[in-house]
Amino acid sequence: MSNYLPLVKKQYTFEGDEVKVAFKRMTRQQMLVMNPLLPKTEEDDVQTTEDQMKMIDVAINILSENIKSFTGLNTDDGDVIEFTDIVNEAYFMKFLSEIAMDLVSSSMVETKSVKKQIQE
Repeated sequence: MSNYLPLVKKQYTFEGDEVKVAFKRMTRQQMLVMNPLLPKTEEDDVQTTEDQMKMIDVAINILSENIKSFTGLNTDDGDVIEFTDIVNEAYFMKFLSEIAMDLVSSSMVETKSVKKQIQE
């Protein structure tokens, strides 16, 4: 039986909020754009900061195309924060990178070690 589901659902914690996210897996065209930016081997794990930033930028742009739902993020006042409110904010870059790397990982049968780089 295949592990494939067209919609990936994940839950994250960001500054005390439990954020639920659903996104479509990457398309073939999106993977063709993303693949040259991924490390080629486990030994190639370490990328320059510039290469990491390029990869993150592309991954977040793809995520913004594939996001289907984003709930649970709120301001201190209790106002709802939408995905469109955070996608271009540097404040949320590490959080968005985590989601984007899950998008990349869930879109490939064999995952590459890209998540590790973002966490360093």
